[in-house]
Amino acid sequence: MEISLAIDLCSEFPGSSIVLDGSIEAKTKDELELISGLMAEATRHMNKIGFLSKTCTMLTSNGHSLSSALLELGPKASWFYYPAFKPGRNQGKVLFVRLHSKSEYVFHLGLGNDVDAAEFVLQLSLQSSDPVFFGYPYCLIYADKIARISNEEKEYYKSILLSRVSGKKKLRYLMSSIDAHSILDRISF
Repeated sequence: MEISLAIDLCSEFPGSSIVLDGSIEAKTKDELELISGLMAEATRHMNKIGFLSKTCTMLTSNGHSLSSALLELGPKASWFYYPAFKPGRNQGKVLFVRLHSKSEYVFHLGLGNDVDAAEFVLQLSLQSSDPVFFGYPYCLIYADKIARISNEEKEYYKSILLSRVSGKKKLRYLMSSIDAHSILDRISF
């Protein structure tokens, strides 16, 4: 859904930079088609596309977190490291970024092939000085805020769904099998 919205934004705001929360690396065939469509639309309208991923599971050769190692070894200022690697299927380029000197995070940033890395990182770093989350672009903080639903709202929609579905017992079993973490989240020791 987010990628589809970004495709629409390309024609609505030609020549602009668009950053999405997530990875440029497609996990499914459908996602690959969406990302490819986004890149084609961005090229058509001269947009610059970036995907900022908060999580990275890549490890160093000795099994440590790559993001943590880069944070520890890198400069104390904001910086980017490119090229980190090239994702498959012509999906652009990936670099690692620290977007603020006070940030305790290194993110991985996927960019379209025709995007100037230094320029895009500079644009992001100028938006990454909110003390709530140093080093994370405010536009993504705000997008998360408006997209997030409260627990009350979640429970409301869950009750509506349960009231309309036949086979409620099976649905409750399915929901509980993916919601066990919420019990642990509520426990305080």
